[in-house]
Amino acid sequence: MNKANFPEIKFSKWTKWEERNNLDGINEVGVYLLAKFESEPTEINLKDINIIYIGETCNSLKIRLNQFNSSGIKGKDGHSGGHTYNTKYHGETKNLYVSIFPIKELEGFLKKLYVRYIERKILVEHLAEHGNNSLLNKK
Repeated sequence: MNKANFPEIKFSKWTKWEERNNLDGINEVGVYLLAKFESEPTEINLKDINIIYIGETCNSLKIRLNQFNSSGIKGKDGHSGGHTYNTKYHGETKNLYVSIFPIKELEGFLKKLYVRYIERKILVEHLAEHGNNSLLNKK
């Protein structure tokens, strides 16, 4: 049996929502963070109070973020967190940033489990720090 080499948890720099499709690894599966900042953020802190959504996808990050855009910004169906965002922020993208952790390593079911594990790990740590009402997604 081969042992898996799990990738280090490393998110991209915060990127303005409108520039999300330029992120390296955007076509991979992975975990993503959405945050609202008053000024351009300089570092990633997974427990940052400005994080409003923690999500994962076992499809491409680009497709999932575009689904969020369709629901969250344009008010259409396709992403429940996007729908909640639209209700709370009325589709406003000002000060909306995204960071991704694309997972290129691993294969098959193990890759899917790892994506979900990382999302849950970050979610639990964030909620433990800030409480149940700190995010759009209440799982």
